[in-house]
Amino acid sequence: MTLDTNQVVDRNPFEHSGESQMKDFLGQQIEVGDSIVYPNRQSSSLWMNFATVAELLDNSIRVRRDDGKYKTLIRVERVTVVSKQISDHMVMIGS
Repeated sequence: MTLDTNQVVDRNPFEHSGESQMKDFLGQQIEVGDSIVYPNRQSSSLWMNFATVAELLDNSIRVRRDDGKYKTLIRVERVTVVSKQISDHMVMIGS
């Protein structure tokens, strides 16, 4: 098997049909201002953290946690949007 060097390799499985929009675990678009949850683990303990999307980077997102600290999340496929920022109002997903 040979690799065609002219073939474009899709490195981000969450980009569809040429779009550069980042998607969450459920396939929803992630945008700045959205409230998200993401898993965190320490030793054998696992829990979900709540944060707000501050910036969309190439293959990751930068979020602001409830304690005011910023964190870069690399595994975007594990993030879930729980509410969307629309203008100055939050809209809960599933309500």
